[in-house]
Amino acid sequence: MRQETLSAFLRQRLVLALVLSLSAYGCAHTGAPPRGMVIQGPAGGNADSDTAPALQILITRNFLYGTHTALRLNVPPRETLFWDPSGIYGVFHDQDDVALFGDLIPPDLVRINDLIVKRAPSLEHYWRYARRTLDSGMEVFVWRLDEERAAQLYDLFLAGSRAGSNQPGFRTETYTLLCATAVSRFLRNHAANIVSVDEVYFWPHNLARHLRAQEPDVLIVFDAENGTVRYQKKASLARY
Repeated sequence: MRQETLSAFLRQRLVLALVLSLSAYGCAHTGAPPRGMVIQGPAGGNADSDTAPALQILITRNFLYGTHTALRLNVPPRETLFWDPSGIYGVFHDQDDVALFGDLIPPDLVRINDLIVKRAPSLEHYWRYARRTLDSGMEVFVWRLDEERAAQLYDLFLAGSRAGSNQPGFRTETYTLLCATAVSRFLRNHAANIVSVDEVYFWPHNLARHLRAQEPDVLIVFDAENGTVRYQKKASLARY
């Protein structure tokens, strides 16, 4: 199984920053809600809203570009799943990793081929982790699910975590740098009736730009300077 050390992970981000700065290509959330959404105010300690089935797409960024894409599937009362394609959440290679992240990772966390199947992080918990990897912001795009569709996606992820490298179909294990590619391909191939994604994106910030235009039910914006703000779709404001 492919994994990378923390130092390699941070070097990777520095190289990406250099490439993007040379091309004068920046990416930052503007602070304006997507079309058809209103500000609900600070999210406080209730950003997760884990009482109902939901598909949550997380995209982190630094001051210049999107850094990572992950997916969180909440299907109560089942254990929340957290897909961290090509990420390193919960992976320790040496004592430096333990020193940096040991207090944030539960000792009984279970990660199988990039899918966390036990002790998945909450949104606030993952935001604290992202801050330690030099991120300055995170957007969470939330789509509500009915129980049947949520159960179908849940089973698909579990099957994908067990799929071998030579098996056809969806696999959760992802090669380095392809986090946004993996998530956008998953949305296109397996969640078209939830969110429309016709293109496979390489850059996380490009995927984020597309998702803002898809009118999610909820958008939660974490920002190192401005705190956490929750946006809600106007049409369903009273139901969530």
